[in-house]
Amino acid sequence: MSQHVISLRTNFVIFAILMALMVLTVVVALVFELGVFEIPIALTIATIKAVLIMLYFMHLRFSSRLTWLFAGSGTFWLLILIAFSLSDFLSRGWISPILHQGESREAASAYFGGLPDPDTALMNIAHDESGAHHTGASH
Repeated sequence: MSQHVISLRTNFVIFAILMALMVLTVVVALVFELGVFEIPIALTIATIKAVLIMLYFMHLRFSSRLTWLFAGSGTFWLLILIAFSLSDFLSRGWISPILHQGESREAASAYFGGLPDPDTALMNIAHDESGAHHTGASH
């Protein structure tokens, strides 16, 4: 199988483009106040940089279709990881509005239907095993 060699000039051009995109990322982050558009713009620039690196520095542009399949599947799993991470991050405020309002554990327990506190249950088990008396509810 013959390998394609990328010229030194092409490597320097891609490197210059990557450096320009890096400067653009810093300028967008520090200079402009774009509000909700900052993250999508930063992610778009990062995606362009990642594609350039994959195509030229990882030589994916001239690789076989099987290599493209493996690179695509890795990218697909990365997108799944990002989607699940974002779903966790964006839904953290949904769990308990009481905890965000500074209420007590008792109010939170009542909000969730009186479910037992797992930390208290663990402390009770530890105290029972050590022979000391516990301050929780009786078993």
